[in-house]
Amino acid sequence: MWKASGIRGLTNLEVQQSYAVHGGNELPAPETTTFCEKFRENFDDPLIHILCVALVIIFLLAVAGYAEPMEGGGIGLSIIISTLVATFSEYKNENSFRVLQQKASKIATLCLRGMDGQTPMQVPIDQLVIGDIVILQGGDRIPADGDILSGSILVDQSTLNGESVPVEKTTLNSRRNSENFFEDGMMMVNGTHNGGASAANYGRSMKSSPSEDLAQLNRVFRGTVVEEGEAMMRVDCLGCKTVFGKLAVSLTQTDKRKQPLKMKLEVLAQTIARLSYAGSILIAVSFLFKQLVIDNHFSLLEMGVYLSKFGVVVHDVVTAVILAIIIVVCAVPEGLPTMIAVVLSLNMQRLLCDQVLVRHLLGIETSGCLEILFTDKTGTITMGCFSPHHFLSKNLNQYKTLPELPGGLNAALQFCIEASSSTVVRCEKALNKLEFFGSNPTDASLLKFLYKTTEGQGNIVIRKEMDRKHLAVMQEVRFSSRTKFSARRVAFQEGAYYIVDQNESSFKQFIHNPNNINTDFDKYHKERLQARVNHLSSKGQRLVAIAVTSKELNTKRPPDSMILLGVMCLVDKTRPDSVRCISQARKAGVQVVMVTGDKIETASAVAREIGILGPSSDRSVVLTSQEMKNMTDKKLASIIPRLSVVARALPSDKSRLIRVAQGTGEGAKVVGMTGDGINDSAALRLADVSFAMGNGAEVAKEASDIVILDNRLSSIVKSILYGRTIFKTIRKFVMFQSTINLSSTLIVFIGPFMGFDFPLTLIQLLWVNLVMDTLAALAFGGEAADPAFLHEPPLARNQAIISPSMWRSIISNGLYIAFCSVIFLTWDPVLAMFDRRIPAGDIPMDKNDLLFKETAKIEDVGELRVQGGPVFLTAFFSFFIFMCSFNAWNVRTPKLNLIENVTKNMGFIIVIASIFLLQILFCQVGGTLLRTVPLTLREWSCLTVISSLVIPFDLLRKILFESEGLRVPYSRKRYTDDGRIDIKLESTSEVDSKLD
Repeated sequence: MWKASGIRGLTNLEVQQSYAVHGGNELPAPETTTFCEKFRENFDDPLIHILCVALVIIFLLAVAGYAEPMEGGGIGLSIIISTLVATFSEYKNENSFRVLQQKASKIATLCLRGMDGQTPMQVPIDQLVIGDIVILQGGDRIPADGDILSGSILVDQSTLNGESVPVEKTTLNSRRNSENFFEDGMMMVNGTHNGGASAANYGRSMKSSPSEDLAQLNRVFRGTVVEEGEAMMRVDCLGCKTVFGKLAVSLTQTDKRKQPLKMKLEVLAQTIARLSYAGSILIAVSFLFKQLVIDNHFSLLEMGVYLSKFGVVVHDVVTAVILAIIIVVCAVPEGLPTMIAVVLSLNMQRLLCDQVLVRHLLGIETSGCLEILFTDKTGTITMGCFSPHHFLSKNLNQYKTLPELPGGLNAALQFCIEASSSTVVRCEKALNKLEFFGSNPTDASLLKFLYKTTEGQGNIVIRKEMDRKHLAVMQEVRFSSRTKFSARRVAFQEGAYYIVDQNESSFKQFIHNPNNINTDFDKYHKERLQARVNHLSSKGQRLVAIAVTSKELNTKRPPDSMILLGVMCLVDKTRPDSVRCISQARKAGVQVVMVTGDKIETASAVAREIGILGPSSDRSVVLTSQEMKNMTDKKLASIIPRLSVVARALPSDKSRLIRVAQGTGEGAKVVGMTGDGINDSAALRLADVSFAMGNGAEVAKEASDIVILDNRLSSIVKSILYGRTIFKTIRKFVMFQSTINLSSTLIVFIGPFMGFDFPLTLIQLLWVNLVMDTLAALAFGGEAADPAFLHEPPLARNQAIISPSMWRSIISNGLYIAFCSVIFLTWDPVLAMFDRRIPAGDIPMDKNDLLFKETAKIEDVGELRVQGGPVFLTAFFSFFIFMCSFNAWNVRTPKLNLIENVTKNMGFIIVIASIFLLQILFCQVGGTLLRTVPLTLREWSCLTVISSLVIPFDLLRKILFESEGLRVPYSRKRYTDDGRIDIKLESTSEVDSKLD
């Protein structure tokens, strides 16, 4: 296109000078929440409000002499630490996500640049400058405001004006489209073009305010979409000065839909919170009942004496309030939001290493629930790179290369292929490489035939490209999936006979009398040709008929009278991993349906080759677009469970398939869709989870949830695996945290009735919450994707977060930890293991302490020496932490082999080890704040041994009540140096597929 028009872009020097004068094409980054703002937001947490109220109450009581000041200081420190940790985690993960989203929005456009301004190259849109010549094609999003210099395109401007009807944009007849951009104001220095002066001069000669009239037919605007056609534009407005920039509309708007998984987690958190509030009130009332009634032996006289002691009553009421706060602290899983952020951030980065770019969090969550996937053939199942296999003339002769064709047919074929395309070919003989610019895959594959050498040599031939300046394009019909043809009407100018490399005389004869190359083409020849075409289609080849005519073109259908030159047979090899991926998807319970525009014979051949259609396809259904059109939605819904292939599909067919498959009620499926073209955008938006190909149209990428950068089906299977991994990882955290919540709540509830008003103090429980929420989120968040998940059925759309097996684990382990805690607190042999008390008679007691002997209060270290030993309660605090930490090993896998694949998540080992070390450190130096004293090596060893008994207990539970850990296939995983997964599954009877 640009060679025919004579338009030249900017040289490298001119690009630098234009940028220096006018700047680049960047849009301002969206506003972000600062660390301080997020810190203030975290103080709005209801739990923090409760703790602040408790802090104020304890402070007032400390001033009045009814409480220890250190206790209030501990609560205040816990509030600050908890808020800081949550803020830091959220801030870090949001920044990580923002970086990933910026990578998702990095879009490049095709420009003319280079040393001579004639080299087409991909340039990021934010690096465009004033004066750049941009090549626009169907599916492109226009990167800046500017004028059309050549060509014609249909543009969807709904982004700016809401109008869905596309508008034709073309050049104005009065414009000098062939002039060099820098001619205005150009200066000549010693006969050399001075680019710097011209760039500056153009900037001064430009209109101070380029037109913002969307109806102007020769202007295009940033953010609008090219639906079809080809054109070249000259950039004259950038960044915030564009209409799009002034409206401050983001190209990558955040998905406002609520993620299903997050909705489930919020419901779970709200339910637990309501139960905890009710439980806290019940426990507070129960504690006051114990202090007032039970401890006074149900005697009204003793109760009256108790009530007469105002200080004691106030202190007990405050203690009841503190108990209620402790229950809330224990029960509310406030670490869930942090857990979601950690898991999603870590897995998004892993997916990026595996060439999967997540644009919307909804996509990766939903991909784990995927039940049916409608996928394109070209570029996903196949390589997406068509190669000419041979040319079939209408007399059924096959030609492997262009030189084999006779003169007249040779010249005619060259002319038809090159004149019907605006593609520019760059031939690098040394690298045996062809590069095509401004083409679609079909045009590029046809042009390859002109450069193809003798079959089997695998080299390219150097040839002279047709000089298109002798041709004038009078009319053009773009290819569409509905009409299935493209055409171009051209007019010849002087010198047109010499535009074909060699064969000039043959070409001249062809132009004057094209029927000279025609042979008898009766019904018999047509039937033979049709039979050959059907045979080639059944072998998976794509066939393109090439013909000429002198008739006027019709945009709806090809002309009736044409001269057939022959049929080009193209092959698109299937990807080596497609067969394995289809097999893996089936084992994962995902139905794969191939939707393609190819003939039914071609589609069936490819589907059979990769395993979508089996050797006996009696139960599999293959439909065409026309057959679908004749079906009702009800009939189609009944067929979809057996549907394998849809041939000759239209874009509207894809949307209908998705809508019918999604259905309603119990038959509703979670539907995925792949796409790469602008016509796929509607279907991509409609699907539950959509995958755009990395080499597809930018509009398709923006309509998708996930971008498959390497265009491979195996990457889609990986996204399914990671989606299931994320859901299961969050389940592990919920199970781990809920077990701790249940056991700690029971301990706090039972403790006062056993003589321990505070087996775990408020500050200790805040420490438990801090450690088990934040650190556990990091530990489980790094869990590697287990390919065994692909042997499980898809996650149901409405599947609950906590499954029946999870409930069994939570209740059994929670009760076991609580039961062991009761035994620890009450069994004399355990007390003897940690009893280093000084006899009570050897320590004088302060009489002032006796004033509050009847009150329920947190004992300090001095009192504990007299009343029961600080070592014992320090040991109990550590025992509870250790037992919960050992239970993390039970939670991370439902199998009996607790260390399986643990080395793939070294973070888990490091975090659990850190919890043990921090607990030991804090006990050694915590003192009065944590109500702890240092323990000996023997005591630490005893604690480690008895707390680890939770592991054999849970293994016994799995053996007796769970079958999952007993029949999971053995799996082996290899991780490549760059972090990607190389999966191989094995069982006793078969070797499953491997994802590269």
